[in-house]
Amino acid sequence: MATTTSLQGSSPITFTHSTKGQLFVPLTAFTVQGSVVSLASAWTTDIAGNDQVVLLQLAQVKLAMGEVWPATVAPPVPALQFTAAAPGVAGNQLVVTYGPPSTSGGGVAQAEVQVSQVWSGLTGPDDAADNIGVDNPPGGAGPPAAVGGLIEVVYGSLPSTPPSTMPEQQTFTIDAGSQSTQFGVLDTTTPTANVLFQLQAVSGAITTATPELTVTVTPTGSTFSISATYDPDLETVNFADVPNLSTTNPKLAALVGITAPPTGIAVPTPGTVTLAGGTGTANASAIAYTA
Repeated sequence: MATTTSLQGSSPITFTHSTKGQLFVPLTAFTVQGSVVSLASAWTTDIAGNDQVVLLQLAQVKLAMGEVWPATVAPPVPALQFTAAAPGVAGNQLVVTYGPPSTSGGGVAQAEVQVSQVWSGLTGPDDAADNIGVDNPPGGAGPPAAVGGLIEVVYGSLPSTPPSTMPEQQTFTIDAGSQSTQFGVLDTTTPTANVLFQLQAVSGAITTATPELTVTVTPTGSTFSISATYDPDLETVNFADVPNLSTTNPKLAALVGITAPPTGIAVPTPGTVTLAGGTGTANASAIAYTA
């Protein structure tokens, strides 16, 4: 999709409006997307509808003749690089959300960062274990250990035979600093729901006793998804502290590291990136860009 920007040129656009008077319209009154010129919303109430048609036709001709042109928009540049703290394919499910950047009273550039993880299209407990990983994998063939993720399936909770029911919609909070809190994923059986399998925080991934890991189970027909979000409140990261993130933001650094791209740290446009490229020996990563 083409970028919307303003017009540039050497002079305002002048035309004779419907009451036979001269009207001088600054180029900042227009926006252009691709090759289509529009009138900025702030000007639509000041110029009559018929005059708007004439004005836009004139501006469109001037754009085609090169008398006016779209304002130059700087291309996005790398701002921050996010890298999973541990190698493995689990890092490919890590989603990093970076909120509106801000500047503190001391002039320190900051960004708000949140880490989450999503598994979609799960068909049952065994499929969840195969995709998310388990706490105590069996020898030989079986679910892998959870590495580089937020949560894991408790292997001992897996049923011996596949259940015939699907999980119900549910959200719960896991103590991110302890495996003593295990939550059962419930099915829709009434009047009493059954525990299909259990989830817990990955051992050692986060060293805090604060319950900040929110897990949501969402059924979608014949499959379901599980999402885990660490720290519902976005964590503030000062750009100056990026080289020492393990000290200043240890909880975040236990999951995702932040480094400066080759061009240096810049303020990213708020958004979300999903880490990729994680293998048994490589850490998943992604780059946030400026506007």
